[in-house]
Amino acid sequence: MMFEMAVLHDRLTNVGCALSFTEPMIAEWNLWGFHPPGHSQTPQQIADEQAGGFAGMNAVSGYWDQRSVYNLHTFWKGCSDDFDQVLFHMFLPRFNNEPRLFDGKYAAVHVRHGDKVYFGQTFTIHDLMGRLQATWPGTTDVFVATDDATVLTRDSLGGYMDQGFTFRWYKHARTPGGEPLSYDQSKVAHHDHSREAVVSAMSDLNNLALATVLVGNWNSMFFKLGWLLNYLRRTPEERQEQWCWDVFTDLPCNDRASFVMEFCQTMRARGNPKYDFNCPGNLQEMAQCVLPPR
Repeated sequence: MMFEMAVLHDRLTNVGCALSFTEPMIAEWNLWGFHPPGHSQTPQQIADEQAGGFAGMNAVSGYWDQRSVYNLHTFWKGCSDDFDQVLFHMFLPRFNNEPRLFDGKYAAVHVRHGDKVYFGQTFTIHDLMGRLQATWPGTTDVFVATDDATVLTRDSLGGYMDQGFTFRWYKHARTPGGEPLSYDQSKVAHHDHSREAVVSAMSDLNNLALATVLVGNWNSMFFKLGWLLNYLRRTPEERQEQWCWDVFTDLPCNDRASFVMEFCQTMRARGNPKYDFNCPGNLQEMAQCVLPPR
């Protein structure tokens, strides 16, 4: 949803519209620790604007169903400053207020199992730790974000702990094996959305975004979001460092634009095996940052 909200804000801005919420909705965003991706309006203000017509909104909604999903790769590539700014500022309060589990530099690994196996390729903690050890051999403080309780057991991590690694994670309820299958006929997942589950997921995301080094599977939307937030909070100099690895393509993912292009080129060459989110059909348009018409 966060990606779609940022895209919607960008497209509305480009047709002279603004994203607005009622005051209770603004309060809800703030309650969860987010900066709302729009401004507050009273019901009467919203009604007055609606009375003026929906020309701009119709220009966006008429296009939305056909291409917005595929264009997410174009936004992930870095073709919209508005998208980046809105997404980053949504999470900025959490960056400032959420405690980190390590005081200094640390690596973060994201291990997605559970229902993901039905619609995409998954990887073990050993796949990710192998890449961490090969690429960043001196990094031993590791934050683990995962939906799988078995990943966090002594059987899984003990061998690394004996080598001097320190692992930390948020102690919320997880299911052995990962998130249960909850996809409906439209392939929309209905994951646990209790307050504890949402707060825990956002804490995981925050620690992915603030990590010095990041290793995960770009076939996961959760990892994509952590990856992009991590990129956006870095200085231009820090973005040039080798700080990220995607085990799905076995490619470094620190160079945002070139990585997204190479990712989609790789998916095209492989016939998109086990990637559950299609790349654009026209990669040349993506390379040229062709966005929806204004």
